[in-house]
Amino acid sequence: MSAGNRTVYSHLFRPCRVGQPTMKNRMVMAPLTRCRADDNHVPTAIMAEYYGSRASMGMIITESIMVQRNYSGFAYEPGLYSAEQVESWRTITEAVHARGGLIAAQLYHPGRATTPANLTSGDLAPMGPSAVGIPPEAEQCIAQWSRDGKAQAYPQLIHAMTPAEIGAAVKSFTRAALNAMAAGFDAVEIHAGGGYLLDSFLRDSSNQRTDKYGGSVANRSRFLLEVLDAVAAAIKPDRVGVRLTPLDTFNGQKDSHPEALTAYVCEQLDARKIAFVDVVRGDPRANVPGSAEVWVRRSFGGAVLASHGYTSLEMAEQAIADGTVDAVLFGMQALANPDLVWRVLTNTPLNRAHAPTFFTRGSKGYIDYPICEPHSFSEPHVVAGITIPSEGSKGSRLSYQRATAMPMPAKGRPYVSVSQPLLLGATTMKNRLVMGPIPRQRCDEQQCPTAMMVAYYARRASYGLIISEPCEVQPGYHTYVRGAGISTKAQVLAWRQVTDAVHEKGGMMYCQLHHGGWATLQCNITSGTDTRAVGPTTQGISPDCRCPAAFAADGKVQSYPANVVALSAERLKWIVQLYVAAAKNAMLAGFDGVEIHAGGGYLIDQFLRRCSNTRNDDYGGSPADRCRLLDEIVDAVAAAVGRRRVGVRISPTDLSKGMKDTDREVVTETVATHMGERKIAYITVASGSDGYYHGPMPASLLQTALRCFGGVVLCDDNISLTEAEKRIATDAVQGVCITLGAIANPDIINRAIHGAEPDETDLCTLFTHDSDGYDSYLTYAEMRKEARVGKARQSAENSASHPPAMLKCATCAAADNDSATLNSPTMHKSHGAVKSASRGTKSTPPTQDIRSRRVSTAAHSVSAEFNRGPQALLRPDNRAIRRHSVTLR
Repeated sequence: MSAGNRTVYSHLFRPCRVGQPTMKNRMVMAPLTRCRADDNHVPTAIMAEYYGSRASMGMIITESIMVQRNYSGFAYEPGLYSAEQVESWRTITEAVHARGGLIAAQLYHPGRATTPANLTSGDLAPMGPSAVGIPPEAEQCIAQWSRDGKAQAYPQLIHAMTPAEIGAAVKSFTRAALNAMAAGFDAVEIHAGGGYLLDSFLRDSSNQRTDKYGGSVANRSRFLLEVLDAVAAAIKPDRVGVRLTPLDTFNGQKDSHPEALTAYVCEQLDARKIAFVDVVRGDPRANVPGSAEVWVRRSFGGAVLASHGYTSLEMAEQAIADGTVDAVLFGMQALANPDLVWRVLTNTPLNRAHAPTFFTRGSKGYIDYPICEPHSFSEPHVVAGITIPSEGSKGSRLSYQRATAMPMPAKGRPYVSVSQPLLLGATTMKNRLVMGPIPRQRCDEQQCPTAMMVAYYARRASYGLIISEPCEVQPGYHTYVRGAGISTKAQVLAWRQVTDAVHEKGGMMYCQLHHGGWATLQCNITSGTDTRAVGPTTQGISPDCRCPAAFAADGKVQSYPANVVALSAERLKWIVQLYVAAAKNAMLAGFDGVEIHAGGGYLIDQFLRRCSNTRNDDYGGSPADRCRLLDEIVDAVAAAVGRRRVGVRISPTDLSKGMKDTDREVVTETVATHMGERKIAYITVASGSDGYYHGPMPASLLQTALRCFGGVVLCDDNISLTEAEKRIATDAVQGVCITLGAIANPDIINRAIHGAEPDETDLCTLFTHDSDGYDSYLTYAEMRKEARVGKARQSAENSASHPPAMLKCATCAAADNDSATLNSPTMHKSHGAVKSASRGTKSTPPTQDIRSRRVSTAAHSVSAEFNRGPQALLRPDNRAIRRHSVTLR
């Protein structure tokens, strides 16, 4: 896809789960042997620099790592069989993790692909499945791969392994996998390709055994599967991947039926539920393309990573878009471009790899490739130990060399904690700020998202996670007039446009699944003849609690239903299936996950709270029984879409919809404990809903949630960004919802980094149905542009109206920086009037359109301090509050 003159690779930059880890993008660094370990196969310091500088890749797969002492296929490749190696690898994994990356250890045994000089014990011989060496005409060992420095043919005298030796090799792989976990790796990849030991057992050209490890495809696969079973039992299958090269003729390998072999192996891998398969599509040695990834996809249900034959980024993008593969490996490009991800994002030309230094031992050709900064950085400054020259610097070409190790994000950067990435179930948030759910009522009459909603959500893709407005799970039941649904094909297709737009801009989006229960007005129910609301019992909401006119189809302020239909146990099973169907639809619509709305005084919350649930069956009474409906919904939804794509929102202190604060500690502890047992992605603890907040969340409740859940806890209580930074830095929560603030601040993280003050939400347009107050708020970049235009206009006016003697002053003023201009009193006289009005004076805003007022207000905020004033709350009794009168977060 193209954005102007810039190509946008929206699928390459979507997160991707590979078993336990989740990649932040789908560009994987391929395993590349570089021979930079020391004489004892211990990783060296420059290897930490090499791998750490490539942490922006979705995942790094290391070079081949020895699993068995003395058996080396390359002169100086690293190992993972000694304590010293483990400690050195830990330095490398910490360098990668410090920069937000993932790294997997590729474990291998060279088998017959070694030389006598590389077998460091004199009585050893190369070994394999049979006494069949690598044909000299097929492959030669180059000088840099052998410790004697000589190019030579591989030995033809091969030791055929005994069953006992095969068992010992299985133990070596298992020990290396455990060492990898101790060294901090995120996963391991078993190398079953390349003509090395495991591959030589798989293929019939090298495996001529007649015992249980030879002959049939099943027998030839036995060794690999024994390794996998042992490794998976040791470190869990969701941290294990396998590399296959079924068409590769490297090291003299071939098979008479490669497709059948691949299909069988992948069926076995799928049955073991390992994380991923990394497949070489064709034959790199002969430069012959292939489609082995199709064979893998047919038989394996996990993540499929592929390499070879992708001659352009467009091909890689299309392969992911088509679902043929989940991610693409980049070899030479990643070797020569530590910042490959940035270069792709910015269409920056790539460095060319220097082949003569591929297997040498020094830093040349290893850690000295130029690193290109993003185009937005052009002024001289130092960020995280990286010196960046200006565009005008001599010979700079916008590149830099690392001065020191590069921790990310920089310690001096504003809001360090909220800027950190966060693993959230099956996906990774790029920062800790969440756009919280709030109904905006801009759907059409069929509850389908509209074009303005596509723009609205896409403009907020810089948030670490977007949670959609509440989506009704039951057709015909509308909590909000022109609210959203997720139960029909038309709704799914319309939401797909929204999620595609968010993903195209690098965002992540969950769908909030919602049922209003007793908080559903009769005039909002269009479901056949039964227009009664439902709840845990026949008791409805007290008449004292009134529904705002904005939520009613008839446009009238009115009481909620006082009497409702009590849901039977059988009917509750049907409700559970509504959530399951909605969750499946959300996946079809392209959402990254779903959030179960169990707060706000709505249906599930009505079951959770003692004040509203007086049932005496399995769904009432004890806290555990009152949580049963939520448990059943989460269990069923998790079975349908995966537990790591499910979140839950509760609001134990919310007093809306007739709720009472009688058992908030019990509700929090029960829900957090039950959801922790289910290992879902996250829980959100909120102090309100629909834009109404009931004070900051008590620290004790957040502590209870953290203690009982044991996973990611988010909060939503209308706090400032400064307070959000403090909470995350002190581990009070892992992320913070910016709900009201996200409306008026499409890119609040960008404003925070630049020290710009947040804009304020026009509360009068919160629940209206047109674009006014919806998609008219400015981003920081748009604010800057407006300021420049205003500065140029003011300069032109001054030039036209002042005598020549004044031109010098006007020119000087025009030369000031944007921040000074954005803060000028001339531009913001109207903003001051609005602020005076909010404080109760008689000042009146001048007549101007909404957008121009926002431009003025937004421009004023660029150079101001980001946070200001005490928290203000939007409550039901102040809905007519004047515009710009509430400090938003």
